[in-house]
Amino acid sequence: MGKIKEFYNEYSFYGKITISILLLIFIIYKINLGDVLPVLKKINFLILVPFLLFVPGICLISYRFKLVLNKDIKILELVKLSWISAFFNNFLPSSIGGDTYKLLFLRKKFGNKKIIGTIFLDRIAGLLGMILVSFIFSFFLLKEINYILLILPITLLFFLILLYLSILYFNTKRFKILSEIKNYIKDSVNKKYIVAIVISILYVIFGGISLWIYYLMFGVELSLWIIIAVYSLVQIIQLVPISLNSIGVSEISYMYLFSLFSVPVEISLSIAIIARVILMIQTSIGGVIYLVVKINEKNILYQKGRH
Repeated sequence: MGKIKEFYNEYSFYGKITISILLLIFIIYKINLGDVLPVLKKINFLILVPFLLFVPGICLISYRFKLVLNKDIKILELVKLSWISAFFNNFLPSSIGGDTYKLLFLRKKFGNKKIIGTIFLDRIAGLLGMILVSFIFSFFLLKEINYILLILPITLLFFLILLYLSILYFNTKRFKILSEIKNYIKDSVNKKYIVAIVISILYVIFGGISLWIYYLMFGVELSLWIIIAVYSLVQIIQLVPISLNSIGVSEISYMYLFSLFSVPVEISLSIAIIARVILMIQTSIGGVIYLVVKINEKNILYQKGRH
């Protein structure tokens, strides 16, 4: 079983790199890069807005994690932890690879089972936020948008509700793991968890506003509601682990979905590229925080060794 897992992890990583490269080749084939460069020259001071919105965004998801964890921990510590996790997400072979760092950092303090459960429910809260935003904003725009925007959120929402009801009402006496999951969900899904889902909704809306600013910067005056609907749907699509850090997937998704609203594909591609670069810059701060933490840990160990 260990060899199978090792084989899967290794070839899954290389498989994702291959798919990312193929998707980028497809984009280059479909787009005249000469049309993209003039678009990039339109970058102006508005780019500061999405750049700065990352900070309240990281604070929101840190507070969400605190609510789901439901333990005494300083919010500043979680902000640093979330920022470092966001940094690792850029390089690990999964969009949620940074969760591994959270687990390693917090398990000594709260235990493996508690942190694994918290990470799982935190991710579910985030997914619910994406689905609800996508569903609500798409639902109110049925006259303006293509029905494709409703298919995925409705399907996922139905699946999550069915899964939740199945876990709660399925006879789990013969299945120890399912029984533990059932009890953990019953203990954890409370008023605080509802607030965590609301925070997820706000977080997605923040991301949608950032994307809206990008399109305004390039002279595309689409409705904010349309952009939030598309943004939330793309966030859901990015969770499908077929490429490394969703490279190629997000770019093609933005190009196709916004083309439904007559937005030139070179503009959507330019925005996707810029957004990725900005995200790399924003999350790189997490790398700096990680280095500072490691240096402090080494200094503490050095001081203890001297005494």
